[in-house]
Amino acid sequence: MGILTENKGSRRHRLKELSKLLADGERSPGWNLKDNVARAVKDGHTESEEFLSTLAAVIADEKPPACRS
Repeated sequence: MGILTENKGSRRHRLKELSKLLADGERSPGWNLKDNVARAVKDGHTESEEFLSTLAAVIADEKPPACRS
């Protein structure tokens, strides 16, 4: 989740790119990102732990992406 180590403008752009990839069906099955989420939360990133955990689960193909309206 190196996206979180970038500045806010770049992070927003990267999250949009990641969102498109996930919407297109890209996944990394079996990736365990729990340690990355815990570290991001510990480091005080502004994204919520729930958001990061959900994002990690979608990337790992453990959860379907939420629909946005």
